[in-house]
Amino acid sequence: MRLLIFSDIHGDKAALERLMSQEADCYFAAGDLANGDGIGALGPIMQPRADRLYVIPGNHESENDIARFLRPIRF
Repeated sequence: MRLLIFSDIHGDKAALERLMSQEADCYFAAGDLANGDGIGALGPIMQPRADRLYVIPGNHESENDIARFLRPIRF
């Protein structure tokens, strides 16, 4: 099984696109995806992997932020 685990991209869309272009069985975003309101722009990048993506809130986003912008991605 191939796992792709990442964190602390802080809104870097290019980095997230590179990560999402990698093939893996499961993807784990371990917090600090964005700084402030920037998380909304990241949802569409992660959406193609939503069935295999798990998101853990970091100190730069709340569980509510993730639920609002990344639905139906699990967390």
